Amino acid sequence: MGTFIDVELKQKMEAMQAAATALMQTNEGVPASEDFNRQIKSQVDALLEKHADILERQNLLRTRGTTTSERHSKLSDSKEALKQAVRTASEKLGKVQSGPDFSKSPARNLDRSKTWLADCEAIFDLLNSNQQYSIELDALLSDLRSHGSPTHAEAVAVQEAYHKLREEVVDHLESVRSFVCIYKQFQENLSSMSSTLASLEGITSSRRPTTVNLEDYSSLQLRIPKLEEAMQREEALRQQLKGLQALANQLSDLEMPKFSSASTSAQRETEAIAKKVDEYFEAIRSDYDRVMARLREHSDLDSRLTAFEQWLKPLEAQLSQQSPSLESPASMETLLHRCQASALQYAEVSSALNSEGPTQIAELVETAASAPVGGFRERALALKARLTAAIKSAEGKEHQVEKNLFLWKEAILGVRDITASLDAFEETLGKLEDQAEHPQPPASTVAELVSVKQKSLASNIRQLEDMTAMEKDVEKRLAVLRQRVSKPPDRIEDLRQVGERQKGISDRRQRLQRQLGKEMELWGRFSEAAKA
Repeated sequence: MGTFIDVELKQKMEAMQAAATALMQTNEGVPASEDFNRQIKSQVDALLEKHADILERQNLLRTRGTTTSERHSKLSDSKEALKQAVRTASEKLGKVQSGPDFSKSPARNLDRSKTWLADCEAIFDLLNSNQQYSIELDALLSDLRSHGSPTHAEAVAVQEAYHKLREEVVDHLESVRSFVCIYKQFQENLSSMSSTLASLEGITSSRRPTTVNLEDYSSLQLRIPKLEEAMQREEALRQQLKGLQALANQLSDLEMPKFSSASTSAQRETEAIAKKVDEYFEAIRSDYDRVMARLREHSDLDSRLTAFEQWLKPLEAQLSQQSPSLESPASMETLLHRCQASALQYAEVSSALNSEGPTQIAELVETAASAPVGGFRERALALKARLTAAIKSAEGKEHQVEKNLFLWKEAILGVRDITASLDAFEETLGKLEDQAEHPQPPASTVAELVSVKQKSLASNIRQLEDMTAMEKDVEKRLAVLRQRVSKPPDRIEDLRQVGERQKGISDRRQRLQRQLGKEMELWGRFSEAAKA
C-alpha cells in the first residue's frame, strides 16, 4: 500500500511541475501583472499544501501498515502456542480420564490415587501457564477489523477449544480431588483398623496353647484380663468399621465410571476387614467361655494351693528374719532373754511346720497330679520344696539358738567369775594402799626400823607381782569371752564394764608397784647409811 501511494504522489508532482513549466513558457517575454503573479503563487502554494498533506497521509498509512503486520504476527504466534498447549493437554487428559486400576496390589492404591491427582493438577497447571496466550488473543482479535479472514476464524476456534478444554479439566480435577480426599480418609481408617486388630491379635494370641490338656492354670488366669480387654474394645472397633463402610459408600455414590475400580476395591477391602473383625471377636468370646469353664472346674484346687501358700509365707518370713543389730549397748542378761525369745519363736515355727505341713502338702501333691489342667502339679511340688526348706531352716535355727543360749550362759558365768577376781584384786589393792599410807610402828633402833620396813615392802611387792600374774589370767579369760560372743564386744555392757574395771585395777597396781619400788630403794639407802 505504501508503494502504491508513493507512485501516485510522484505522478502528481511531475504533472504539477510540467504545468508550471508550460505556464512559464507561455508568459515568457510578456510582462506579468501583479494579479497574475499572485494567482500563480496562490496555485503553487495550494499545490505545496496538498503535497504536504499527501506526505502526512503517506506516513500515517505506513505506520498503520507496520502495526497491523506486527499484530498479525503476534496473533499467529499466540494462536500456535495456545493450539500446542490445547493439543498436549488433550492428550494428557485422555490418559488420566479413566483413572488407574485399583484391583491390583491394594497396598499401593493410596499412592495410585495421589499420583492420579498429581497428573490431573499438572494438566491444569499446563493450561494455566498458557493462559497468557488466550488473553493476548482476546486483545488482538478485538483490535483487528478483518473478522472474516481465515486467520481470525482459526484464532477464535483455538480460543473456544482452550476454554472448553479448561472447563473440562477443572471439572475432572475437582471430581478427582473429592475422590482422593474420601479415598485417603478411607485408607487411613482402614490402616488404623488393621493396626488395632493386629495389636489385639498379638495380645490375645500370646502363649495360646494348642492342646487343652496341656494348659497351665496360672496361664489361664493371666489370659482372662487380656480376653476381657479385647472384648471391651469391640464396640470402638465396630464404630470404626461403620465409619469405614460410610466412606466406601461415599465412593460408590460418586457414580462415575472412572471411580468404579476404586469403589469396587474399597467395598472388597471393607468386607474383608469386617469379616476379620467378626471372626476375631467370635473366637475371643469362644475362648473366653472355654477358659472360664476350665477355671471354674479347678478353682477349688487352686484355692487350696493358694491357702497353703498363704499359711506358709508368714512362717518363712519369721525364719528369714535377721537378728536385730545392737543400736545401743545391752547387758548379757538382756541378750540372753532375746535369745530365749528367739528360741521359743523358732520352736513354735518348727512345731507348726512339722505338725500341719507334711500332711497337707502330701494331699495337695496327690490331688494336683491327677488334675487335667497343667500347672497344679508344678505348684504343689514347688510348695512341697518350700516346706521342706522351711523345716530344715527351722531345725538349723533352733540348733543355732540353743548353741547361742549355751554360749551366753557360759559368758555370764565367765563374767561373774572375772568380777569375783576383780573384787579380790580391789580388796588386796585397798589393803596394800592403806599400808603404804600409814606409818610403821616405832622401833628401838634405826637398823631395826629399816629391817622392819624393808621386810614389809618386800612382802607387799611380792603380793603385787602375784596379782600381775592373776591379772594376765583374767585378761586371757576376758579375751576368750570377747571372741566367743556373736555381738560386737563394745556393744555388750557387761564386757565393757568389766574391761574398764580391769584396766582401772591394773593402773592402780602399776602405780602402787612404782611407789613401793621407790620406797624400797629409799629404805635400802637408809640401811647402807645406818651401817656406815
